[in-house]
Amino acid sequence: MTQNDIRQLTDKRITEIRNTPSIEPLGRIIYVDPDGDDSNDGLSPQTPWKTLEKIHSANEDGTIHSGDTVLFRRGGLWRGFFTVLVPNVTYSAYGQGQKPRIYSAPRNYADPSLWQETSAPNVYLCADKFDRTRDVGFIALNGGDIYGIKDIPIFSDKDGCCVQHDKRYPLNGFFDVKEDCHFFHDWRSEKLYFCSHKGNPGDRFDSIELSLRTNTISVYADNVTIDNICIRHTGSHGIGTGTLKNLRVQNCEFGWIGGSILPSSYSKEGLVRAERYGNGVEIYGGCDGYVIENCLFYQIYDAGMTFQYMVGEPDDNSSMLNILFKDNVTIDCYYSIEYFLYITHPTNPSHVDNVVFEGNILSHSAYGMCMQRTDKVGGAHIKAKYVANCGENFVMRNNIFNEGAVNLFAMGIEQKNTDYKCAFPKMEGNTYVQHKDRGYGFYRNVSDPSDPLTYSSDKFGPDEHRRILMQDPTATIIEADDEVLVIGREFGE
Repeated sequence: MTQNDIRQLTDKRITEIRNTPSIEPLGRIIYVDPDGDDSNDGLSPQTPWKTLEKIHSANEDGTIHSGDTVLFRRGGLWRGFFTVLVPNVTYSAYGQGQKPRIYSAPRNYADPSLWQETSAPNVYLCADKFDRTRDVGFIALNGGDIYGIKDIPIFSDKDGCCVQHDKRYPLNGFFDVKEDCHFFHDWRSEKLYFCSHKGNPGDRFDSIELSLRTNTISVYADNVTIDNICIRHTGSHGIGTGTLKNLRVQNCEFGWIGGSILPSSYSKEGLVRAERYGNGVEIYGGCDGYVIENCLFYQIYDAGMTFQYMVGEPDDNSSMLNILFKDNVTIDCYYSIEYFLYITHPTNPSHVDNVVFEGNILSHSAYGMCMQRTDKVGGAHIKAKYVANCGENFVMRNNIFNEGAVNLFAMGIEQKNTDYKCAFPKMEGNTYVQHKDRGYGFYRNVSDPSDPLTYSSDKFGPDEHRRILMQDPTATIIEADDEVLVIGREFGE
């Protein structure tokens, strides 16, 4: 296999994902169409509901029943979010054409009437206001060909003033935003400012999509399937959940996700510690049955796919069981896959077991929009820095780990409860591609530093190759050239 083979295989897989037919609906069918009417009964393509708000309220008032299938019309575009509260419901697509799309912002801001000049040179004020609950995490311009850089003010004790979170120049207000395509969301005034050196951004760009802080789909019910939905331009998670059972996400697309400020990062004065977040699909909590299959993830601020939790109580069993990530494609995510289980109490029964990552193509971690992060040295395809009680029934097989701007892996395990075994995942038949002057990464057994698989390296040469083959004897190893898989218009509107 060569890098060109990987590129061709990636293109083929993306085409297949984007053209996957909808699943056969079961039970009562509810239809949703942007040209519909929420006063309709929703029970036929001729009488569809219209809005995400209707789906949200129907979950709350019981109009949606367990066993229903909710279908969005292909080719349609919705703006907003909804919450799933009813168990045993499938959300999918009907009709012909591209997958139904859901974006977080109420409109496309490529309209000169939505931007006005300010007293600061080249700085424009958006006509709409956004409070901190709708923090603007990211701005995609011209379908993602260009993207905005978020300037965040943090207080510097050294300088005695507010500075930009990354480059540390003064940032006390919109008048300090001077670099082209940088933006500043002032949470105290709820105003959004954008710096454009080439005139009104509404004239300059064909599309301006804001990513607002929200989960596009929040799931608080068991036995839910999300199929054939395209989720883009949201500041939190594409799909976000807590502890649940049997979540299946398949044949979906996720792009330009994340970048908003974590709610816990705000001070009383409205300043922040510059902690941002946003994953494609996240379970935060325990799970039993979690499948992500045949999905496309690109331009994700944090992780494409993740399951994670911090367990504080000694009896809180938040085990992560029966997980399958299969045949997915990730490109330009800071982490392609992230998982962790933090346990503070040694007798807590939480553990990770029966997990398979198989047939995934994971390309170019820590490239793209996530490069505006301040922690530029942590990106990896597999981020599992702290995983307590990681069982032996965990395997990664036939995946392609294709280049990382920093590392391929950042993996750590720790045996907290002696009732459970603890081991690194088994690696079988994977392909490893990396530049020789970039990192292999690290494997770290906190409980047993003498573990023969424990290793750390910021290079990818003969010694690293030997280490890979020690753990994955049937591996394919490729030293990368300078080619980078560029994400642009091919993933645009």
